[in-house]
Amino acid sequence: MTRSEYIRVSVLLPPALKELVRTKAREIATAAGRRINITVTETSNSQRKLGSINAYDIRKHGDLIPELNGSLQLCRSLEDTTGHYVSDCDWENERMTMMRQTKSGDTHGWHWGDY
Repeated sequence: MTRSEYIRVSVLLPPALKELVRTKAREIATAAGRRINITVTETSNSQRKLGSINAYDIRKHGDLIPELNGSLQLCRSLEDTTGHYVSDCDWENERMTMMRQTKSGDTHGWHWGDY
C-alpha cells in the first residue's frame, strides 16, 4: 500500500461496540462541542465550518473513546490491515479530535495541511 492508496474497513468493531461508540460520541459532542467558522490561510483561504471537540474534552467527558484510541490491539489490527507501522501523534492535544456536521454548508473537518 502506498500513501496514495486507501483501504476501506467496514467491520473494525463489533456492531454493539460501534453503536456504543456512536452514542458516546454524540454525548461528548453535546457536552463539549463548539462551533468553528474560520478561514484557513495555509490552504488558500478555504473555509472550515463545523462542530469541533478537542482531545481534552473527549477525555474529560468520556472513557470509552479514549480507551479505544489508546488500544494497542486496535493499533496492531490497523497495522496488520495496512501492512504499515501506525504511529501516534506527537502532540497530546491532537491525538484525538471529533468533528460534527450539523448545519447545511458544514465542511468535513481539518486537513493535515491546516497545521
